[in-house]
Amino acid sequence: MSCPTEVEQLVSLANLTSFVTNDPALLHTGTLSEAAATVLASLLTSGAELESLVLTQEFPSSDSAATLGAAIANSTISSLTVDASKGNFVPSPQLVRTLTASLGPRLERLKIMCAALSPDEAQTISNALMLRCSSTLNGLEIGRCALDRDSCVRLAAGLGTLKSLTAVRLYGNRLYDGSNALLIAGLTKLTNGLREVRIRSLGSGLGPETLLELRKLLQAGETIQTLDLSGQCLGAEGTSALADARLPWLQQLSVSRTRLGPAGAQKLAQLISRTHRMSSLRIMFNLIGNEGASALGNAIRVSCIKTLEELNITGCELDSAGVIALFTPLKDSMLRELRMDYNTAGDAGATAVADCLLRGRIRRLSIYKSFMGAIAAQHLVRVLKVSCELQTLNLSSNKFDRDGEVVLNSINAKYPMEELNMAYCSIGNQGASAAAGLIRRVGCRNVILRHNLIEAKGIIELVDAIEVSSVRTETLDLGFNPARSEGARYIAERLVKPNRSVVGLSITKIEMTIAGAEEIAKALRDRRRDGALMRLVMAKDDCSEAGLKNILEVQEWEKSVHGRSVIDFSS
Repeated sequence: MSCPTEVEQLVSLANLTSFVTNDPALLHTGTLSEAAATVLASLLTSGAELESLVLTQEFPSSDSAATLGAAIANSTISSLTVDASKGNFVPSPQLVRTLTASLGPRLERLKIMCAALSPDEAQTISNALMLRCSSTLNGLEIGRCALDRDSCVRLAAGLGTLKSLTAVRLYGNRLYDGSNALLIAGLTKLTNGLREVRIRSLGSGLGPETLLELRKLLQAGETIQTLDLSGQCLGAEGTSALADARLPWLQQLSVSRTRLGPAGAQKLAQLISRTHRMSSLRIMFNLIGNEGASALGNAIRVSCIKTLEELNITGCELDSAGVIALFTPLKDSMLRELRMDYNTAGDAGATAVADCLLRGRIRRLSIYKSFMGAIAAQHLVRVLKVSCELQTLNLSSNKFDRDGEVVLNSINAKYPMEELNMAYCSIGNQGASAAAGLIRRVGCRNVILRHNLIEAKGIIELVDAIEVSSVRTETLDLGFNPARSEGARYIAERLVKPNRSVVGLSITKIEMTIAGAEEIAKALRDRRRDGALMRLVMAKDDCSEAGLKNILEVQEWEKSVHGRSVIDFSS
C-alpha cells in the first residue's frame, strides 16, 4: 500500500476513540512506514482525543519510534497494547523504545503480548513503570511472552511499585518455576489494592517456588474479587493453597483445566463455603467425580446460592449421579448462565438441572452432548416456558427426535435471541417449523440446525421466517439436511440473490443435485453486491461434476471481478 493511502487511512481514524495500526498490506513485514508513524504522532500531538491504541507493527527507525512514543505519552491515550502476535514479529529495540517512551502519567492500562524481552529491555520497561506510572497504572497484562529469569527479576521490581494496580493478567508465558515465583512475589506486595488476578497457563506449571508465592498471595489478597488459575496443574499443594486462601470478597473464580480431581474439588469447596459474594464459578474440564460434585453443590448452597449467576462445568464428565449430586442442593439458585456440555446428564440428571432453573432467570443455557432424550426434553420444557429472558440456547447433540419440536415450541423468550443451536438433535420439518415460529415472534441472530432431518418444506418455512423477522439473522447453518434441489432453489432465490440479511450461510451436504447447484450458481451471479452475504459454505461433492463446474466457474468469476468470492469449500 502506498504511503498516501496509508496516511489517509490514519487521518480518517483521527476522530475515533480507539483504532489499531494493522494495515493488512504491511502485516507480513511487521513494519509500519515512517510516513504513517509520523502522521500518527502528528495526530496525537495536535489534540486528537484518542483513548486506546493498539500497536501491532514495528517502526523502521529509532527516531520514528521515539517520536511516536513521546506523542503517546503526552496524549489522551489511557490504554496501550503492544501485540506482536498479529504481525508475527519479535519486538525490536525500536518498538521497545516506543513502548517505554509512551509510558506517561495518563496511562491506566498496559498490555504486552508475544514479546521476547531481553533483561535490558525488561529493565528499561520496569524503570519506566516505576518513574512514570506508579500512581496511575491500574491494569497490566503480560501474555505469551518469552522471558528469562533475569527479565522477570527486573519486571518484578517494577511491579512492586505500582501502588494503583488493581488488575493483573499473566498467562501463557513460557517461564521457569523461579521466574513465575518472582512475578507472583511482585504481586504479593500489592495486595492492598488488587481486585483481579489472572495467572493462567504458565509454561512450567506450578513448581515449589511458584506455589509458595501463590500461597502467600492468596493468604494476603483480601481485596481480590476475581481469581483465575485456569490451565495450571494445581496438584495437592495448589488445592491446599486454595483451601487455606483468605478471599472474603471473591466474586469470580475460574480453575478450569487444573486437574482438580475429587479431592481437589472438596478442597475448593472449603474456599467457596467461606465466600458469600460468589457470582461466577468455572471448573471446566476437571474430573471432579460424584464426591467432588456433592461437596461443591453443598458449599454453594450454604454460601452463595443467592448470588451465584454463572456456573460452568463443561467437560467434567459427570454421570447422572454426579449431576444429581451437584444440582440437587441448588434448587433455589439464581443462575443466569449454565454451561454443562460433555457431561452424561441423561434423563435423570436433567430432572435435577430443571428443578434448579425454575425461577426463570436463565439467560444462557448450554447442555451440549449430554445424552438427553425424550424424558429430559419434557423437563427442559418446564424451564423454557418460564425463561422469558433467554438469550442463547445450545442443546445440540442430544437425541430428542420428535420431542425436539416440543422443546422448540416451549421457548418463551420475550426478546431477540443471540443463538439457537439444535444441531444433531434428529429434528425434522416440524422442528424446523417450530424454530421458524420463534424467529418470526422474537427473532434470532444465529441459527444452527446442521445435521438434522429437515427437508425442503422445513427449509422454506425457515427462510420465510427470516425474511419477515424484524431481527436480522446473521448466521444460518443448514448443512447436512436433506433439502435437495427444491430446498436449494428456495435458498438461492430468497437468501442468496436478494442478499438482505444473512452474512454467513452454510448449505454443506444438503443433497442439492445438479439442478440445485445451477440455481445457487445463477443466484450468486445475480446477487446484490451491496448485500449482506460474506460467506457461503458448501461441499464440492454435494452435487454432480456438472453442478460443481458451475459453482467453480462462479467462484473464479467473483474473484476476477470483485477480488474475492463468498464461496467457501473449507467445510
